[in-house]
Amino acid sequence: SLQTKRLEMKRFVIRGLKILGGLLVAVIVLLLSATLVFNSSSFQKKMLGHATELLEEKLQTKVSIDSININFLTFNVGLYGLDVEDREHRQMLHVERLAVNLDCWGILRDHVKVTYARLEGVKARLYKQKGEEGNFQFVIDAFKRDKKKGKTKEKEVRKDSPDRRLTFEVRDAEIGRIDV
Repeated sequence: SLQTKRLEMKRFVIRGLKILGGLLVAVIVLLLSATLVFNSSSFQKKMLGHATELLEEKLQTKVSIDSININFLTFNVGLYGLDVEDREHRQMLHVERLAVNLDCWGILRDHVKVTYARLEGVKARLYKQKGEEGNFQFVIDAFKRDKKKGKTKEKEVRKDSPDRRLTFEVRDAEIGRIDV
């Protein structure tokens, strides 16, 4: 009676621990598998194509990126060999390396926090002739917030909407080797 109840309780606890252990192992295997897939060269190439397309669409000019490295464990993103042409199809910007460490939990709340950013090997060919816009103005315009669209109520903006507003915060930045 009392001993059978203890035995049943012991079996119940052991069964519960086995289930919990199995779930823990499954979660670990899932995370490791996802990390391997996300850090694979084929996935990185797909992300490279997506990043290039996104920038070309936003800037309406030719953009090329030699390689991209996204580490999903540490939330580090690196772009290597970023080239942007101006509207006259001349090379306007070349960046050898742009590396950022992100706090990705903020993205869920529409807040991008860059804990560290490093920009290396920048060659910028920026010019502005008297009475004309600079060859870089289209970049500013592309990322500038449209005040007409800004009248949308915050609660009505969907997560996948182009009107979605992200806030950015940069904690630490380092810039090296600039040629402007």
